[in-house]
Amino acid sequence: PDTLLNPRFAAWVLFLGVLCTVAPFLMFVWGLERVDASRAGIVSTLEPLAAAGLAFVWLGQRLSVAQTLGGAMVVAGIAIVLTDASDAPPARVETS
Repeated sequence: PDTLLNPRFAAWVLFLGVLCTVAPFLMFVWGLERVDASRAGIVSTLEPLAAAGLAFVWLGQRLSVAQTLGGAMVVAGIAIVLTDASDAPPARVETS
């Protein structure tokens, strides 16, 4: 806790708070105004894959075979859901 209050780290704490938290949230909300919420929710499942990809590229993290297969399954699932959703006729609601 004392490290966060150290003036030497104040700029980094502000950077993390604003650019890594507030900015992505504002971009997500901006995107929600332009895309259906259901489609945005489906696509947001790519966030863990993006994090793993960035960790692989920038930090040299290794991905196991299971992680790679899991990521491929997520991408395939998103593709299937988005394809099915665009081809499906609108749902009819019957009233009595």
